[in-house]
Amino acid sequence: MRAGALPPQVNVGLLLCKDVNERRLEALVENLLANDRVARILIRPHPKNLWRNMQTWIASHDDARLWQSCKPNVSDDLKGLDLVFGGNSSVLIDSVTAGIPSAYVDGLDHSSPDLHRFVAAGLIYRSEVNPDLEEMLRFYQQPAWRQTLGTFANIGENESIVLGQALSAITDIRKTTNKII
Repeated sequence: MRAGALPPQVNVGLLLCKDVNERRLEALVENLLANDRVARILIRPHPKNLWRNMQTWIASHDDARLWQSCKPNVSDDLKGLDLVFGGNSSVLIDSVTAGIPSAYVDGLDHSSPDLHRFVAAGLIYRSEVNPDLEEMLRFYQQPAWRQTLGTFANIGENESIVLGQALSAITDIRKTTNKII
């Protein structure tokens, strides 16, 4: 996670669930566009996005800072982002493990509040539609936050050891499958 301050100009990602609350998204985007520090806003809809007019709505802003992702992988969209906002989306885990301060916005989609309990667990920052970017960063700079992340992701493990364990498990599964066939 970022140790220092946010850059003077930030690139923001909005990672959306399939059942977007259009009014809430519109309010968040308007507030971000009004913030002089926001250089770019990337909207990444869910692959099964239910809001059919999203592209038209984005185009209606006629603002080069606001654009929609077309990349197939979330990790590709995360590159170059300084902050991420989302609703009840598990991609918030992807963004914080990538070291990007991320926020859950109540009502950004039509499912139950904090469905995955990421906010309740202290893993993800809860933001209003008019976000305080510095407060968001401070949340992730708390010493206890890294410990919380460790309960959700194996960040403390050696990558080559984990890869070896995964390959061993795959080998065991293949052996068991071959015996059944």
